[in-house]
Amino acid sequence: MRCRKYINSYIKFIIISIIISFLGFTIYPRVSLAEISVKIYCQLHLECMQLEESYLNELISIVKQYQEDSDDLEQQLEKKREESDVTKEDLYSSYETTSEEYINYMSKHGDEVDAYLKDNNDIKQQMDDLSQTINSLLDEFESLMKKIKGIDTEPSGQRTEIHTKIYKVVFYPLWSRKLMSAATVNVLVFYGVCYSMHKVINIIIFKLCLLLAPIAYCYAEIPESSLAFVANVDGNWDLFAVDEDGTNLQRLTSTPYDERDPSWSLDRQKIVYSTSDGQLNIIDVKTKEHQQLPVKTKGNPKTSPSFSPDGKRIAFVEFIPGRMDDTDLMIFDLETKICKTVLDQYGPQFWPAWSPDGSRLIYANTHCSVDCGRIIQELWITDTQGGYARQLLMTNALSQQPVWSPDERKIAFASDKGGNFDIWVLSLDGWKLEQMTTDEGMDVSPAWSPDGDEIAFISTKSGKMEIWVKDIKGGELRRVQPFGDKEIECKDVAW
Repeated sequence: MRCRKYINSYIKFIIISIIISFLGFTIYPRVSLAEISVKIYCQLHLECMQLEESYLNELISIVKQYQEDSDDLEQQLEKKREESDVTKEDLYSSYETTSEEYINYMSKHGDEVDAYLKDNNDIKQQMDDLSQTINSLLDEFESLMKKIKGIDTEPSGQRTEIHTKIYKVVFYPLWSRKLMSAATVNVLVFYGVCYSMHKVINIIIFKLCLLLAPIAYCYAEIPESSLAFVANVDGNWDLFAVDEDGTNLQRLTSTPYDERDPSWSLDRQKIVYSTSDGQLNIIDVKTKEHQQLPVKTKGNPKTSPSFSPDGKRIAFVEFIPGRMDDTDLMIFDLETKICKTVLDQYGPQFWPAWSPDGSRLIYANTHCSVDCGRIIQELWITDTQGGYARQLLMTNALSQQPVWSPDERKIAFASDKGGNFDIWVLSLDGWKLEQMTTDEGMDVSPAWSPDGDEIAFISTKSGKMEIWVKDIKGGELRRVQPFGDKEIECKDVAW
């Protein structure tokens, strides 16, 4: 019922899109209004890459000069980092922009940048050459730092540009090119104004596919239970599913292991989850048949699985034996049965979550634990090829369990940034961070509703772990009680 109420508005939007697209062709010239801004962005991006190249060369020189004195080396690296930050900010200012606007540009104008670089192959070639040079310099820096034992390049728990153990970074593109979704189809209307007739027709056909897909999805057979979670009913944590109003409870597993971190497939037919024996499993919600994923990775413990939007891949993290508190970010292809490492990043990574277009992963990376007197864990973002990795926020807190909103414009996560574990939402449009819960209990494990209007989460506000749902716009809170008044705790909710 929730989906069907949008059908009329979808049909109206199809008609409006067609009319505007054809009118746009007849009354508007074929000129890209963003051509100048795209050109400026590419110039800025090229200069940023040149700065990175110079910065890495200077870091390598510092390491070679001060490698015999760890204290001096640490101070010089920190000094150079601060100088680099100032230089970058000056560069952004010279273009009358900010680092946030620069970072967000590709997510908003990726298609325009791609088109511009196709027409300006010399600029693209410069970027590609610089990327290779930067990666070579990163390898050299990493090799030098590995020879120096006991060096901490992250003084006072503060983040440096490059960690002791560096990972590969490809500076173009900063953000993977976004595939268009129903949420971004409004942009196509504007672009239709600027393209020729055959382009307009292609756009309209593509719109129809995008707009009819959710309608078909609404009428497809979808399991009535829409919330997945684990609960401790008889001594260990088993997997359950329930309607969002707390009715139609289904028990999906009954095993000697603890089930963890469930994640729905887009068609709502399957759930992937991890177990306390370090394995990953997929269960068919209708038949209750489950199978262990044939991930061939030497039997290392695995956790935090997440279904890709197309249902063909599973992202997860794998613990590395012999390396204390370290994990790798992995992707398993369900069709080819091939498992690949996305990132070999310093420290443990947890809770990878796919962007709705399937091109990026957001995850939590641990920066500091014992040395800081507490755990510092920040949100990071990477493409699915491991071509780049960027820290998304600087909370100086334990931030975890990130999840993308269905429209790709917000990220919800749990953090003790305010002194207590609460649910926070980061808006990627204006880079605005908003605290969603403020109660004295521990609020964790956020999960967006399919329409993006609500967030489910686990809270201890009543004295036990329970499922709560908050309306984003109205602010109303409601408790979901799958077991009625029974004292049964729930955790790891997925929507």
